[in-house]
Amino acid sequence: WKLWWEQNENKTTEQWLESQLDVIINENRELKKRYEQTENKLIETLGQLYRVNSTSETDRNKVLLSYLAGPLPAERRAGLQILMTLISPKQQVAPELQRAVRDLIDDPDPSVRAECAKALAASNDRQAVDSVWKQMEAETDPAVKQVLLLAIGQLGDKTFLQKLIQHLNSPLETTSTGSAKAIAKIFQNQKDLPPDLKDLTIQSLITRYQQINDDQPAFKQGLLATMTDEYVADIRFLQIFKNELASPNPEIRRFAARGIASLRDEKLATLLIDQLNDAEPAVRAELATGI
Repeated sequence: WKLWWEQNENKTTEQWLESQLDVIINENRELKKRYEQTENKLIETLGQLYRVNSTSETDRNKVLLSYLAGPLPAERRAGLQILMTLISPKQQVAPELQRAVRDLIDDPDPSVRAECAKALAASNDRQAVDSVWKQMEAETDPAVKQVLLLAIGQLGDKTFLQKLIQHLNSPLETTSTGSAKAIAKIFQNQKDLPPDLKDLTIQSLITRYQQINDDQPAFKQGLLATMTDEYVADIRFLQIFKNELASPNPEIRRFAARGIASLRDEKLATLLIDQLNDAEPAVRAELATGI
């Protein structure tokens, strides 16, 4: 203790407080790690019990309902994760289970809300879309909000596009990119979009992209992922793609090459050929694939 005192006796009050804060932060980090490990083990154990003890469909549904209504977030997450493994085109989710899942969209625990949104999207429960949208607008956790937006993309139709455009303009990166991904999904699912609505969406993507700073490469990539999607690709994106071929970021150059190829215009092949000396192998591979 004498050595410790010699090292610390001259600390100011602020230095003492900072050192104590560091201790508390490290303790909380360790507690969080142990909590997550315990919760994951509980979820794994519940899954094993479900598979071992549930012999008939009626019994299995009862067990799942008990999990979905459980007092612990880990129980509810276990129920949702098990349900996800059961969803397939050939197997319909039982109505009572579907209702129980919908009830979890505003669960107090953010991880449960996220799992719920994934389950609703995976089961294509279009009756839940309004509840998902309502929760998305009320959501305070950015990561969960993004998952909810992705569910909207799967469950929503063209009537949600203008609402998504509003959230595309969010200053929050996860919300903006989540909206862009949802837009891509609706374009994929809705083949008969009115021309004026499609034009509005394309122009909104262009405008939002132009507002992103060069020091936000991940943000740019999030929007480029939508703009290069085969169902969204549009000749009006060409200037952005051409400009980004000169980006210092190799991932952005790769997206730019993919975007030009997605336009499927042979006359644009020279744009890709001219870049084949790119220093990054992944970019050269994308260029070659596009050509």
